[in-house]
Amino acid sequence: IGDADALTTGKILNLVANSADSSARSMVYIKNDHTSATGASMLELVNDSTGSELKIERTQDGTAGPVVELYHNSATVADNDVIGEITFYGEDDTGAKIQSGRWINTITDTTSGSRASTQTFYTTDSDASNEALRILSTGQIQVDLASEITTSSGSGDVFDRFDDLGTIAKWS
Repeated sequence: IGDADALTTGKILNLVANSADSSARSMVYIKNDHTSATGASMLELVNDSTGSELKIERTQDGTAGPVVELYHNSATVADNDVIGEITFYGEDDTGAKIQSGRWINTITDTTSGSRASTQTFYTTDSDASNEALRILSTGQIQVDLASEITTSSGSGDVFDRFDDLGTIAKWS
């Protein structure tokens, strides 16, 4: 790789494969093969500009857009394993790194033929991570209604049912 400081257009690294082979394969493969390297990040993208840090583009004709796959490949999969997590970070007014929110997928039943999962969304309030929304495998939606909700028509438990798709209810 040449001098990237002088780059004003183009790319630093350009990998092109022009093969008609339709077998499943990876264009770039990065592997951390040592279980003790727990602090290692596989890929770090830092951008000092206003452009995107990551762009995923699919140019194939058709109706399908880009796909991002998070795959938990474990020989000891068990009920309630976290399958994937996306965590959002920012900085507070002192410049300290803070967690702003999370989205977690948990497999709640690993039994073949009856597998089930839950999507859970967390927000941050007063520096604490709080579970705010949970979507069950049945399509039911649960929201944290620890306190009553105030609306223009008054206070109370305003979420009883959500049409025929599922219920919105307090945590059970």
